[in-house]
Amino acid sequence: MEETKSNPRAASVRVLSKKASAYKGQRVHDLRHGKQPDYVNGDLTHLNRTLIEPPTPAAMTKICAARRNSRETKRAMKSGTNIAFVGIITFGAEAQALFRELDETAQDAAYLEVAQAVADRLNTTLEGLVVHNDESAPHAHMTFPAYDLDGQPLTKSVKRSALLKIQDDVAEIMGRHAPGIERGRSREARIKAGASVVETINRSVRELHADLPAEIETKRRELAEASARVDEMRGRVEGLEAKAELTDKEAKRLETYRQRLADRIEAEESAKAEAERLTALEVLRAEEARTIAAQAEEDARRISEKTGALLTASAAMVAELNAGTLRRTETGKVMAQNPSAMRPGLPDLNAFLQSGADAGEARHRAEAEAQKKREKADADLRTAKTLLDDFKAYYQAIRSTIPKIRAILTQDASTAAEKSKAKTDRREVVKTAPFIRKIVKDAEKRFESASATKQSVPETPDASDDLTM
Repeated sequence: MEETKSNPRAASVRVLSKKASAYKGQRVHDLRHGKQPDYVNGDLTHLNRTLIEPPTPAAMTKICAARRNSRETKRAMKSGTNIAFVGIITFGAEAQALFRELDETAQDAAYLEVAQAVADRLNTTLEGLVVHNDESAPHAHMTFPAYDLDGQPLTKSVKRSALLKIQDDVAEIMGRHAPGIERGRSREARIKAGASVVETINRSVRELHADLPAEIETKRRELAEASARVDEMRGRVEGLEAKAELTDKEAKRLETYRQRLADRIEAEESAKAEAERLTALEVLRAEEARTIAAQAEEDARRISEKTGALLTASAAMVAELNAGTLRRTETGKVMAQNPSAMRPGLPDLNAFLQSGADAGEARHRAEAEAQKKREKADADLRTAKTLLDDFKAYYQAIRSTIPKIRAILTQDASTAAEKSKAKTDRREVVKTAPFIRKIVKDAEKRFESASATKQSVPETPDASDDLTM
């Protein structure tokens, strides 16, 4: 047995995280819903067994959300997060034969024990287990929530040491149920034994898609040729063994034929194992390709939805800016007339939203200051008009009084009538003087008050200086 190659007597487990859309496709494949790939033999599908039916994507999402919410988190679970860890239990070519010797009850017990051991190592729960016997090799698909029992995502909590211990658990459990099954060889061990790094690296889906069909066809031809060579040599051996007696020469020839038959059988088994390995790779390639396609479709859908949300939110922000309703509260928080229309664009448009709120607040301050200036100008105009009216009244009073004063000063009051008129004029001038003094004093007070108000009003800064973009 070459230590540089994978162990044909090994049982192993592989696990992979899945988002909702990819998990949906995996569940369809596991339960054989809808059209299935060509490598699935529909005549054997009745041999499959659902030991634990995997939850729907919606149910799995609820499980993950509940576990995540059991710890302190800042944000809600994203829609595109992983919701499932799926695994597959597989066997090498020789391990398959050992496992097939068990009856269905014993096989199911082994599958269940392995799957539960994996769940324990991952600190999660086993939610699905489906056995497939309608493909080229027996295997079982496992399903686990993508969050562990502590609310942590498995992609972060599962360490490489745990994955290595899982392989130890698989070998120990399967070895008890089907003696002879062993642990697989790690990549490091194969390299240490002399394998090149290239030999231990899994090929990409693109490479497998290009190479596998030709490799499988070549290996099948080799297997057919090896089987024909075995049949040909077996015929020779059986022909000599059928003779009652053999000469010494025939006896030697029989021994040679038997050795050749053993060698050819070994070559046939090797070709068969390699053909099965390549077929299993083709199965994995198809599954991975389906997963990638589903993931790509989901990513495209999410990008399309996100782009639409950003456009809608941007339009709502522009409308709020134009209407002057995008502002800040007294505590500095952003407020808007229709915040729900902008919420789908967050957090991507958060910087734009903050700048818009600053611009709206600066605009509001500028408009308020402009209104104050308009009100002050109106008040100054009213004051000036009142002063003008007062001075007009003062002017009219002086104008009507001056002739009387002149008459009093120049009048020759020689007659009794003239004396009486002069006395009347003096009386009117005396009566008018306090009125004139009051007009002058009132005007002076208004002028002083207006001047004091003008000096106390600070210079209003340009509101555009506060605009932050």
